[in-house]
Amino acid sequence: VECLAFDANNAPAAHHVSTFHTEPKIVGITFQDPMADAMDVPVNKHISLDFDSELDENSFQPNFRLFNMAENMDTPGTFQWGTLTNHVNFTPDTPLMQGVQYKVIIQGGVVDKQGNPLGTGPIEFVFTTEITRPDVTSVMPRDLFMNKSTHVTLHGINLANVSMINIGIPDMQNPG
Repeated sequence: VECLAFDANNAPAAHHVSTFHTEPKIVGITFQDPMADAMDVPVNKHISLDFDSELDENSFQPNFRLFNMAENMDTPGTFQWGTLTNHVNFTPDTPLMQGVQYKVIIQGGVVDKQGNPLGTGPIEFVFTTEITRPDVTSVMPRDLFMNKSTHVTLHGINLANVSMINIGIPDMQNPG
């Protein structure tokens, strides 16, 4: 800032120069899906984030991680940016595992198009995926009331390497 002071005859009387620096704007997240600590998140869910400024895509993508906490590994996927780069979706390459906690990690180094940083440090939040309930696909024998060794067979999809569960049913004719 430069200031000039003038005397009564409009002649320059004093000259003063001051410099100051402003703190950079901190970019924030304005929307996220799933939310932190969300439960029963669908396994085909993408991570959706909105920011209050357009991001530099080249600084964001290498600093974003979707971490599978059960297997201690990152989940690969692709980024889709909105028309403006203040919206991004991360879509995992394969469906997420059922009943697993995932951690979204956005490491430092992300900036907007003006060079302002995202947050003041790493941004992290956790969510847990849904567990698909199995369907009853067969009952053996078919007459539950005639046989003491009745079993119901359940078949499920992606039940953590379990393809069949047998559950004993008590004798319905002679309970107790």
